[in-house]
Amino acid sequence: MARQFSFDNAMLHFARADGPRGFLWKYLLTFLIATVAMMALGYVAMRPLVDIFGDMFTMAAADVDENQMNEIIGQRMLAVFGRLALGYLVMLIAGACMWAMFEACIQRRYVLERGFSIGFGGDELRLLAVGLLWGVMF
Repeated sequence: MARQFSFDNAMLHFARADGPRGFLWKYLLTFLIATVAMMALGYVAMRPLVDIFGDMFTMAAADVDENQMNEIIGQRMLAVFGRLALGYLVMLIAGACMWAMFEACIQRRYVLERGFSIGFGGDELRLLAVGLLWGVMF
C-alpha cells in the first residue's frame, strides 16, 4: 500500500490504486444522482426567486416601465427575503454534507483501499470540521 512519494505517484494514484474495481463508475453514477437531487432541492428552496425572475422577464416583454418594474421586483424581493435566506442556508448545509460524503468516500478508497461506500458518520464530521477551519482561515 505505501509507495514512495513522487509527483508522478501523487498525480496518477487514482490509476494505480489497488483494491476493489468498479469504484469509478459507482462513484460517478452516485455523484450524478446526488447532483440532480441537489439541483431539485435548490429549485424548491429558491422557488420564489425563480418566480420573481420569470415575472421580471414577462414584464420586460410586455414593455412595462423600468421604474415601475424595479419597484415591483424590489417589493417582491423584500416579501420573500426570509424564505430565500432559509433556502440559501438549507443549500449551504446540504452542499457541505454532500461534499463531505463524497470526499470521505474518495479518502476511504485511496487511503484505506476500501470499496465504494457512501454514508454519514465520523469521517464526514471530521471532514466538515476541517472544511470549516479552512473556511475560517480563508
